[in-house]
Amino acid sequence: MTGFKDPSFWDHHFGYCHANYQMIMQRLPAEYVAGDCFQWAVSPAAKLTLQVIEQHRYTTILQLSQSWQPPVNWLSHKVISLMLYHDVQLAESKLDLTIPSAKSSTDKNTLQLRQHTNHLVWEWLILGLNDVTHP
Repeated sequence: MTGFKDPSFWDHHFGYCHANYQMIMQRLPAEYVAGDCFQWAVSPAAKLTLQVIEQHRYTTILQLSQSWQPPVNWLSHKVISLMLYHDVQLAESKLDLTIPSAKSSTDKNTLQLRQHTNHLVWEWLILGLNDVTHP
């Protein structure tokens, strides 16, 4: 079996989601509210920013972005929305379905794009293992 019908696809997908949740929660303070913003230094020239958009009892919506100083022209500014599910301890990327390629893609392609995005988030978080600072 291959693709999203293969159970290993989901094991891999949710493995990243669980790992991302754990890394995010380790870096967030015990109490945070919508509007709070935190940064991680990835290198002397790059940082990650995590902004709390909404906070509810069982879910939190965050935006994760990268920035470079000085700006790097060949790297586009990426912002990824994440939904934290506190009851199951998952952080899953939310795809912007206003993107034409996401709108016209099949369910399988959308799931693969989400899996790749969750992997990218994992890579960003691994790079940002430094101390958290407020911007």
